[in-house]
Amino acid sequence: MAIAERLITMLGQWAKGAQTNIPTPPVPGIAYRNAGLTAADIEGGQAYDKVYDSARYNQVDFLTTGIVQAVEQYGILPWSSLTNYPASGICMGLDGVIYQALQPSGPNNGGAQPTNNAAFWKHAIAQQQMDPVGGIRFFEDEMPRPGYVECNAGIVTNFSTRYPQMAAYLETPWGQSRLVSSLAEYEALHTAIWHTNADGTTVGWQGIGGVAKFWWDKTADTLKMPDLQDMFQGAAGPSLGVGDVQGDGERRKSGKVSLLFPGGFETSTTAGVFKTSGAR
Repeated sequence: MAIAERLITMLGQWAKGAQTNIPTPPVPGIAYRNAGLTAADIEGGQAYDKVYDSARYNQVDFLTTGIVQAVEQYGILPWSSLTNYPASGICMGLDGVIYQALQPSGPNNGGAQPTNNAAFWKHAIAQQQMDPVGGIRFFEDEMPRPGYVECNAGIVTNFSTRYPQMAAYLETPWGQSRLVSSLAEYEALHTAIWHTNADGTTVGWQGIGGVAKFWWDKTADTLKMPDLQDMFQGAAGPSLGVGDVQGDGERRKSGKVSLLFPGGFETSTTAGVFKTSGAR
């Protein structure tokens, strides 16, 4: 059965224009709003035998219609420092992304925790499916997007506290396959990709990419990011499996450039594929 189109919208926030400075006595015919009304005042309700104070009424409706208006506009309430969020509660962050609470936070739970605190919030399910924890994405942006860290061999300090979901992922079988066992093993990956020719001679390409794995120092609680500088993304196939890294085939190539001078004198050199040297 189709859902009927909604034919009404929130016209405006009740008592938004009411005066919040209430004189003594109040002036008849003027709308006032008691902005000092507390949560306890509202929870206490209105006594049965008392005339309802319109300033209280205006404030309660001002708050409730404001919340309804926000839900109508955004479809979900934006994050608020005044809200006590339970674990699994959902809100919209200041960056427009939908977040889900990992643990309680708010005035009654040790203080409000903003949605950029990864220990308390994660992207909601729909966003999480598009951007799985631990996934590597390629962007054309000039700076990392929120929640992402550059793969440039940098060090993330206080790792498990700042990124508890990522730490949990690295404990899974999938995450374990993306870790090296030591810093020496991490550095050895640089050597394997960039530092040696096919004949075993050393070349000077230190500090350039070649590491697609993480190094997690649990004692220091630091995470060394992969180093993908100057690397490219390729699909797995017969010669390149899932998670493999292709060696530096171009720099290892060599060739011969021959120049024939008058009189039959010939000179040549062997070098990288785009490099020439020697007499001309």
